[in-house]
Amino acid sequence: MNTPDDIKDRNVEAIAEKRASHLGRYVYEINKEFKRLSVPYIQNNGFDSFTEGQLQVLAELNLTCPTPLKKLYQKEGISKQAISRMVSTCEKNGYIRRTTSADDKRSIDVVFTERGQALMAVAAQAIDHAEKHFIAKLGEHQFMVLKKCLSETCDRMGVIDVS
Repeated sequence: MNTPDDIKDRNVEAIAEKRASHLGRYVYEINKEFKRLSVPYIQNNGFDSFTEGQLQVLAELNLTCPTPLKKLYQKEGISKQAISRMVSTCEKNGYIRRTTSADDKRSIDVVFTERGQALMAVAAQAIDHAEKHFIAKLGEHQFMVLKKCLSETCDRMGVIDVS
């Protein structure tokens, strides 16, 4: 295990540079800026109680057919209790409802309500709003290059499932 003295013996500047300039940090900062722009947009357009935590759940749901609750547990990589709380909050706000799975009566599916579908329509506008901000900062060409690169990376890694 490293001790504070071990860190002193290393090149602190190199460690600081690594912490500030790795891929995860860049993706995190872009995501943080995207949420900083999109969540208030959604809140200001009829969904004032909407939060980032709800965004995490709703982003994983299929728009047109039921999503197994089990899929949310597996995909998010956080505890069942935490997902259950987020789902309950979304349900309380009227965005989703739980149903018994048609395929397996022991399983629970999650579907969007009419209010949830309206929220997703506003969320699509929020995406446009946030992307316009990025285009203004980066320029159209650089934005499209960044988006294409990230899209291809996600495809190759198999990390996005929007079914």
